[in-house]
Amino acid sequence: TQSTWGGRNQGADTRLSRLTATKMGDSTNGSKFGGVVTMRYLVEGGKAHLELLDQSHLPHETVYINCTTYPEIIDAIFTMKVRGAPAIGTAAAYGMALGARELESKGVQDAHVFRSSMMKIKEELDSARPTAVNLMYATARIMELIDHVISMRGDTPVTVLRECVEGEAARIFSEDVNNNRRLGEHGVSLVREQVLPKKAAGTPIGIEHHCNTVTGVS
Repeated sequence: TQSTWGGRNQGADTRLSRLTATKMGDSTNGSKFGGVVTMRYLVEGGKAHLELLDQSHLPHETVYINCTTYPEIIDAIFTMKVRGAPAIGTAAAYGMALGARELESKGVQDAHVFRSSMMKIKEELDSARPTAVNLMYATARIMELIDHVISMRGDTPVTVLRECVEGEAARIFSEDVNNNRRLGEHGVSLVREQVLPKKAAGTPIGIEHHCNTVTGVS
């Protein structure tokens, strides 16, 4: 779990503990489907990076790119190495996390300077795919969290803000995985109830699915 920070306002600190305390996914912070990991956010030796499945090589090759900075994630989104609304949104959330780490490593200490810099990072990420609703949702959600924490305590340490950003990115990832898995499960039920009987009767069938329902058809 992420560390938490104590301070003067007990109520605010309790809220901060809930915001910063997060389990960064499972041991890989990724979900495996058929042995393929869509993405993994890893912190090793005090440095973070995002291992991202390069979907431009699918289905013939399984290739990963290693993103150590948020501009690399912007490039992956812009060049369609990462595709599908949920994956784009989650990658952008982790882009915000890498951006937060970059600001911390550069010595940014003031919470409001951190906030304004994160807003610029958000805008850069948003511009990578302006029509991607999940992308905008993820970056806006992280900015809302930053604003909420700063509103509780204006001198929040940047380390805590960075932890909050990483924690929120992990939650966005986990929520998307769970939501998409449920979509797939519902799809399986529909196929069993409505499609398989028609197939058994000899009726030609076809199934059209979209980016976040692949579990159901696999």
